[in-house]
Amino acid sequence: MLPVCRLDHRGQVGVLIYLDICCFNRPFDQQTQTLAEAIAGRGVKAMDALHVASAIKSGAGWLLTTDLKLIRKMCGDDRIVVADPIDFIRHWQGDDDENRV
Repeated sequence: MLPVCRLDHRGQVGVLIYLDICCFNRPFDQQTQTLAEAIAGRGVKAMDALHVASAIKSGAGWLLTTDLKLIRKMCGDDRIVVADPIDFIRHWQGDDDENRV
């Protein structure tokens, strides 16, 4: 997974580095695990669900990935925006025209 971002109290973008869980062997709390199970219930793979749940619990507003299936399955979730890095850049540049080449 790539870095995730959120807005601070002034509306400025702050980047939080989200490290892949395979780099660390640390236990997750019950709330994160329950959230991951609920996300997996939407058809998201278990490890992807754990990544998304961890990002949500950390307060991230965005999770960047190139996994189109994950993006589609998380579409419309009001807790986090799961998006392609290119779409993220376009959004913050104010260029949301998907048909632009």
